[in-house]
Amino acid sequence: MKAVRRLMGLVVAGVMVGLCGTTCAKDAVSDLEPCYVVRMLDFARTAEVVKLTQTEWKALECRISQEKKAYAQAVARASKAWYDDDKNKGITFPENALAPRAILSSEPFNSAEKAAERLTKLLAGETNKKDKDDERLRGSHRRMRDYKAEAEKKDRKSRLIERAADLLKVKMDEELGAARG
Repeated sequence: MKAVRRLMGLVVAGVMVGLCGTTCAKDAVSDLEPCYVVRMLDFARTAEVVKLTQTEWKALECRISQEKKAYAQAVARASKAWYDDDKNKGITFPENALAPRAILSSEPFNSAEKAAERLTKLLAGETNKKDKDDERLRGSHRRMRDYKAEAEKKDRKSRLIERAADLLKVKMDEELGAARG
């Protein structure tokens, strides 16, 4: 699922190039074109790491700047849509679990190859950290039943937050589309 999210991040970065009015003259990334490895938070406060070209990086900065300005209106519209949907009857909109997208850090590289190496190292580190956290959590419970119940509760909560973040993304796109149009 994380691999799909990262791929979606790259696709979204490509779409943002068009939204912010910048265009890329090249279809393929040249090995000599400057690239960035960017750590960012999405609406559900989930960290992701992506490799972007310089054009995509500028478009991302532009898009995030626009999103920060429209965030309050998009959250209000998402909350209204959440409560209007019968599927969410009796479920509170998790507004406090959402946040505007933000860039945590960026590392510039002179070539796409070096950026890809760094991205691979960062992704491997994230996987190892998650495995260690899961193992630590499993070891801290005396009974496996408690671990399974806690894992199920955490999974339900994360699915709820993802649904809210997806709705917020749709409303943000509508908000920014209305601002442009």
